[in-house]
Amino acid sequence: MPISILLVDDDYDIQQAIFRYLVIKRNDITVELASSAEEALGKLGHNHYDLIITDNRMYKMSGIALLKIVREHYPDIKRIMFSGDIEIDIYKEASKLSHKYISKPCNISDLLIEIDSLFQK
Repeated sequence: MPISILLVDDDYDIQQAIFRYLVIKRNDITVELASSAEEALGKLGHNHYDLIITDNRMYKMSGIALLKIVREHYPDIKRIMFSGDIEIDIYKEASKLSHKYISKPCNISDLLIEIDSLFQK
């Protein structure tokens, strides 16, 4: 069964690297991109996603604020925080809101392993 992912990151280079890796490696994954939390919320209102992957530090709305909204309004969407934040309070909050917290930088193949672990039955 295909996995539909919404990838939210305001860093274009990171966003494109993850996008290219996932769509090249897997034909059962579709990825849509959003460069802000606000753009992501717009897409969530019009499309179905199985997973949202978001950075925390973004302009205007943080990834944590986004995940709070996603958890409340779209509880069936799995959530990954993929962030370079190392502050313990941010980590604790993100861990409560997400199914996985993955620190940047990481090997993109490790991200794929984590995605697969969320969808194993």
